[in-house]
Order: sequence, then structure tokens, then C-alpha cells
Amino acid sequence: MQVHILGTSSSRPAHGRSVSGSVVNTNKGIIVVDCGEGFQERFVKHNKILKNKNSKYRIKSGKINTILLTHGHLDHTWGLLPLLKTLSLDGREKELTVIAPTLDIIVERILQSDSVAIKVEDIDVANVDIYNQYLQWWSLGGTTEELNYRVNWILVGVDKNDDINKLNAISINPNRGQIEVVNDLSKFTNGIKIVNIPTLHSVPSCGWWIKEPDRRGKFDSEKARRNNLSVEQIKKLVNGEKIDGFSPKEFMMESKKNPSVLISGDTAGKNPGFRKFSNTNYETSVLIHEATFLQINKDRAEKYFHSTALEAAKNAKLIGAKQLIITHFSSRIKDTKLLSSEAIEAFERVHAACDSDVIVIEGEEIKINSYP
Repeated sequence: MQVHILGTSSSRPAHGRSVSGSVVNTNKGIIVVDCGEGFQERFVKHNKILKNKNSKYRIKSGKINTILLTHGHLDHTWGLLPLLKTLSLDGREKELTVIAPTLDIIVERILQSDSVAIKVEDIDVANVDIYNQYLQWWSLGGTTEELNYRVNWILVGVDKNDDINKLNAISINPNRGQIEVVNDLSKFTNGIKIVNIPTLHSVPSCGWWIKEPDRRGKFDSEKARRNNLSVEQIKKLVNGEKIDGFSPKEFMMESKKNPSVLISGDTAGKNPGFRKFSNTNYETSVLIHEATFLQINKDRAEKYFHSTALEAAKNAKLIGAKQLIITHFSSRIKDTKLLSSEAIEAFERVHAACDSDVIVIEGEEIKINSYP
């Protein structure tokens, strides 16, 4: 797994940093997390840099399977429709899925109305909610009919107090007016496990935990030889069948754990979601966490539901991450080393991301490749 960081600035581009957008390159395709202004241009530019550097960690837009949005602020969503349009111009045929958080009440109203277009003006966050953006994107040509490839539009209802693994999701087909309840997101991610982590921001928001399936352990052929098993007996064991005196589990070597990444999106430093996530059995290789402010601006962070670098580090420690990558820096911050210095007070393995960084996760090894 590799994570390509294509934007490290908050709210607006500053100091050579672009707004949010990351590419998670898995063994089953690409998952994009957030898609701020100019994302598609950054994607192409980044890939050219990798090509010129003879990097083996290239990315291709044709391999994008899923786009996950963390919330509805435009520095995280403004580049989505242009990307979808360009994929269409490039002749894309395979389907693509967009998944984003909204309020539970919006999901419930859509289900109750049995209509893909409902009015939500009476809800405080409606002016920036993802659902309103869905409606606008559809009106501007972001539908299967206009794009000429299938787009699955999924809304996930979220609340800051949700339990981990709670899923209140619907898939909306604007062309046919169809609405379906979604019980399993992995069928839209080519089998990659994803979990939404409720976060605390000024609009409905969540982080995304992304995990490649563990590799099944190999058959222990040496043990089979020692037990004088025939070819036929070995076939049965490999297919999961029991044979006299032996079960398949006895001959399967330990499975290999594959990596995972958690990308926080925008969030206040203290939120119930991370605490609840820490009580699960989910392991996290890399936590990519916003660190908009220094501790000296903690009051400002709390006012706007953002995190300081120190709070990001405490969350990394809380969930047992192996590596912390901080990002989403305020335009007030020119030298990001100040942020990493504060974070190291609470967590040892910290890296302040730069645009075009590639985080490579191979087993237990985590490498950070920078391409200035």
C-alpha cells in the first residue's frame, strides 16, 4: 500500500501547499480520499514527477475505484466534478463509487420520501452539506447518463457519538430515481475494507480507515509430506475439506497481515470517535491526521473544530498507530517543523507531510519518500 499526499494546506493554497487530497494505492485499485480544488491537475503533475524520478510507485487515474469524502467543505470537495468529467473525456467505462458523510436525518428523510431530491433547508448545516453538493453535481452532469460510465453515489449518515462499525448508508441512482440501503461498503471498494470513524467538525464529518485484506496463509506442504499425505488428500485439505485424522487448519501457515491507514479529515482534537476506535481490534499502520494549528493557537483550533499537532500526536498514541503523518496546515504556518516538534512531545514517529510525499507501507516497514 502507498499513500500519495497531494495536498497539505487547510482552507486555501498557501506557501506552495495545495488543499486536501490523497491517493491510497492498494493491491485492488486506487481509493481517493478528499478531492479539493485542482485535484486532477495535481494528480497528473504528481505522476509526471514520479515518472521523471523513475519511481516504481506510479499512479493511474484509470485505476481509481472509489472516492471517499470526509466532509462537505469545498477545500475537500471542489475538485470532484472536474475529475469525474475528465475521466469521462478519457473514455472511462468501468464504474466508480463516491462515498460521503451526511446527517442521519437526511438519510432517513430520503428513505421516507422515496425521492432522490428532497429539501433540507431547515437543517443548520444544509448550505454546505454533501447531499446538497450531490444535487448540484447531478444537475451539472455528474450522472451515469451524462458521464457514460456508472457512478454509485453513496451517503453515510454519521454522528459524533456513533459506535464504530455502525453503518447507516444508502446508494442513490439519480437517473432512475432509485434508492437502496447499503449494508456492506466493501463491495464498492473491490474488497478493500473501509470503516467510517465519526469525527467532530462544524459539518457532518468522518475519517476513513482503509485496510487491504490479509493474505491467506500458505499450505504447509512440508508438513503434508511428513504425514505421507497423498495428492488427493492434499487437494481436499487445500479446498477446506477434512480428511481422516486431519483438519485444513492444521496445514495452513499463519496469514500475513496487510497494512492499513486512517485518514482523519477535519476534526477537533478530542472527539469520541477516536476514543471508540481505540477500543476496537483494528490495527493502524499509519494515521494521517490534520494538524491545522500550533498549541499557542489551541483556542482557535477549538473554535473552528480543528486540531493542534500535539492533539494529533495524542490521537496517534491513543489508537496505537505505528506512524503519524500530520497535514492540513494553516496558512499561518510557514515552517511545518514547528508542528512536528510539538507533536513529538507525545508521539515519537511523526512526519510533517509535504505535497507529493509517498508513504510506502510494506508489512511492518513504513517508508516516506519525498518528491519536492
